[in-house]
Amino acid sequence: MHTEADDSFQVEDRRVYNSAALIDRKGHLVAVYRKVQLFGALEASYFTPGDQYVVTSVGGLTIGLAICYDIEFPEFSRALRRRGVELVLVPTANMAPYWEVPKTLVRARALENGISVAYANHSGCEGALHFTGLSGIAGPDGIDLARAGPNGEVLLVADIPTDMRPDTLSTQLSDLRVPTAL
Repeated sequence: MHTEADDSFQVEDRRVYNSAALIDRKGHLVAVYRKVQLFGALEASYFTPGDQYVVTSVGGLTIGLAICYDIEFPEFSRALRRRGVELVLVPTANMAPYWEVPKTLVRARALENGISVAYANHSGCEGALHFTGLSGIAGPDGIDLARAGPNGEVLLVADIPTDMRPDTLSTQLSDLRVPTAL
């Protein structure tokens, strides 16, 4: 069945993007996100970078989309939080030697912005690439709600907290001062 909403997802040009689609529980396409932060020259040689944040609502939860390397930039998660996001969904293919990204940076993005982050990483090997696994869901306090190991497939399920007391969350976002000159 074709709807007007489908028109917004049609191809507008012949460029290739690293993209993620959000599908609701009824199988409807909710949003498509094009990765903004491309990883190095090789990825940039294949893909055109996206130029928009994607924020939508599913099941009463405000969700932002990111892909892989996007989550490693504090500014990216901060921009999503400023748009009201409660949960960031991050499909990824993080590989060795970046073992600390799934644990350290994902938890930091959640903590510093008072949001939950669901990081779904690839595991195992493909050719010379060894993926780190360690998929996880970090709550708005930066604490893991669920965490996978480095190998094998696993389904992670967690309740996303939306009612945490503000005095238990980081105030970094509201306290941030940006000097006019350094």
